[in-house]
Amino acid sequence: MGRGAFLGEVGICVHLARNSTATTAKKTLLFELTLEAFRNWTKAVPEVFDAYQFELDSYPGLNHKTLIWNPIIQKQFLAYQEAEMSAENMRFWFVAKNFRLNVDNNSQQAIKAEAKELFEEYVKPGSEKQVNIPGKMSEGIGNQIKANGALTRELMFPAEEEVMRV
Repeated sequence: MGRGAFLGEVGICVHLARNSTATTAKKTLLFELTLEAFRNWTKAVPEVFDAYQFELDSYPGLNHKTLIWNPIIQKQFLAYQEAEMSAENMRFWFVAKNFRLNVDNNSQQAIKAEAKELFEEYVKPGSEKQVNIPGKMSEGIGNQIKANGALTRELMFPAEEEVMRV
């Protein structure tokens, strides 16, 4: 580590106890910051936030899709989305992911029932909780559900990916 380096930055990001150990070769000045102090610092000095973001980007596998499974981050992100009037996107993402991972792929009846419920609540144009996906994607999902062909658990995957992208 060199001058100006961060230690424990991932712990702050994902609200986990820091588990890093460092030994210095010479006299060193260290700062221990609370989460609140860190947030205030990054707001007051944008360069710090940029450096922090650069550090986080260097961790493979640490991205919005892995962070979103942290319950504390979920709660904060959902509160933010509710303030922005877009919480339905996150709720849909969790329900669609659960559908994809847990519905019985051998039961067309179960897949169709759950897919129709998801469509009616989140994807159908004009639904109360309509998510932000392209109209053609919504139309395509609706057409697949209406058709008598076989459906798979992957039906909602493009919409799931789209709401996470947005």
